[in-house]
Amino acid sequence: MNTEDNIENYYKLMISFKDKILFESELDIKEINYYVENDYFGDKVRFVFLDSDHKKVDNIIINNEIVATVESNLVSDFNDQSKMVKLYLIIAFVFIAIIFLLALFF
Repeated sequence: MNTEDNIENYYKLMISFKDKILFESELDIKEINYYVENDYFGDKVRFVFLDSDHKKVDNIIINNEIVATVESNLVSDFNDQSKMVKLYLIIAFVFIAIIFLLALFF
């Protein structure tokens, strides 16, 4: 990508860090030019594309079920959050069960 081009010819996407390798490999296979900014935003990475590649990139995201957002709409992945909540609940239940059993036998 030529950095001297008008910024209006580009668009930016935030891709979940867990999907970064898959996304980059799909972009390379489809021969889509892109730029990855070195700054990380939590668990997101910013990709910059030519506006003309918008439909190709959308197809990659949809076909591979990649979590992507635009800059102004950072939304976390609900599936990842629900997995963590389940883990916390299981740990809390086990901890309470251990305390209950200790209290019962001692």
